[in-house]
Amino acid sequence: MSAKPPQVAGTRFSSNGTTERLLFLAVVVLAVLVVLALRLINLGPSFNVFIDEITYLYLSQSAIANGSLTAYGQTFYLHPPAYFFIQGAYLQLFQPLGGLIEQIYVARTLNLAFAALSAAALIVFTYRLSGWWAVALAMGLFALDPFIIRMNSLAMLDTPAMAWVMLGYAIIVLQLSSRRNGINQDQQIALPTWAAVLAGLSFGLGILTKDAMALLTLLPLLACFALNWVITRRSMLLVGVTASLTYLPYLMTVIAVGEWGRFAEQKFSGILRLAGVFRTTGLNRPDG
Repeated sequence: MSAKPPQVAGTRFSSNGTTERLLFLAVVVLAVLVVLALRLINLGPSFNVFIDEITYLYLSQSAIANGSLTAYGQTFYLHPPAYFFIQGAYLQLFQPLGGLIEQIYVARTLNLAFAALSAAALIVFTYRLSGWWAVALAMGLFALDPFIIRMNSLAMLDTPAMAWVMLGYAIIVLQLSSRRNGINQDQQIALPTWAAVLAGLSFGLGILTKDAMALLTLLPLLACFALNWVITRRSMLLVGVTASLTYLPYLMTVIAVGEWGRFAEQKFSGILRLAGVFRTTGLNRPDG
């Protein structure tokens, strides 16, 4: 007899049916509301305006006005453009009144939506892999941790970048079998094409928001591909190719406008900063 093919659980949660689905939905809604409330209260003046928020506001305005990222008279390539176009469109839609500070306060509300997306994705994959105890622990940490609240409350890249990454993993995990259901975890799961493409697109948007997200997406995929672990290599390849193709138009645009040299210079500078070779900010910088 031939071996049975790997089972894919799809979006089914358990045999409890409708009741469990309704409970799960209620938990997601409640968690999202708690996360939003804890970050929305006194959102503007609760945190000092960080210098990057000002720079990102200028970049977002430039993205909408000119279709390019320019701040302080220089073209900006240190970070990819996805968040700046999204924030620029958001501000264009709501047209905040007032000066620089008031516009930053409005821009901060955009990241509340990404924080809510992160909360929902976190519940999906913690419940899917380990059950309600993991949901309670993960959501308690995510909702209440002061550092996470602060990062979610600033108009910066980290919250949207992580939200895209977490959404991608939630899509993948929804297709995996839960240990609670007694399915063999050693089997390699073949993701449906639509799920692999959506996960890859979400990962790509994360990388297109902040390049460092490649370390949380493409690097684990490469490790799983080499070990032939959890997901079939074909599925991992489809996820990785989709993520790469999402980023590719940005590179092609840079090359087309003749800015590859400046792009490479700023990216290399960012890598050196990430590695700690250059310390341009913080108390441990040369003149700190």
